Amino acid sequence: MKIILLALRSLIRFRLYSAINIMGLALSLACVIIISRYVYSELTTDHFASNHERLFLSVRHWNNNEKVPTLLTTQNIMMRKDYKNPLDIPEIEKHTSFVSLKDVTIEVENKGFSAHVLATDSVFLQILDFPVLKGDQTKLLKDPKGAVLSESFAKKLFKNQDPIGKIGSVK
Repeated sequence: MKIILLALRSLIRFRLYSAINIMGLALSLACVIIISRYVYSELTTDHFASNHERLFLSVRHWNNNEKVPTLLTTQNIMMRKDYKNPLDIPEIEKHTSFVSLKDVTIEVENKGFSAHVLATDSVFLQILDFPVLKGDQTKLLKDPKGAVLSESFAKKLFKNQDPIGKIGSVK
């Protein structure tokens, strides 16, 4: 008990010194918590995929500030002289590309719905093995007019009806 009283007396006597020490301790503890949360977040990103340790993301850098999103199949990028086919590199087993499109309107039965769309090819779902609730996983995205919907968006579009075989249009 005497030790606690002695510590409290010294804290009260040297107020500025005590305040600096307590603030330093609080700041360093906050930094440790922030850094550890960041490291944990980085280490557990994409762990939903069964082969997450073999996945890598490469990012396209645009030249001349050209920021037009393109798929490999849309602007015939493979015909350029400087194009290197990723599958020619022996370490790469599969590759895919995608474009993220915001504020796309999807029309179903004359009703428009705003959506965030990811345009990609069939290899995307072979690399990232998302669970499929309905439909055949091997046939997903083989049809150019086909789509994969999240469960919540399918309920929004088709109200509790089975979305398989339904038709909508993108505007």
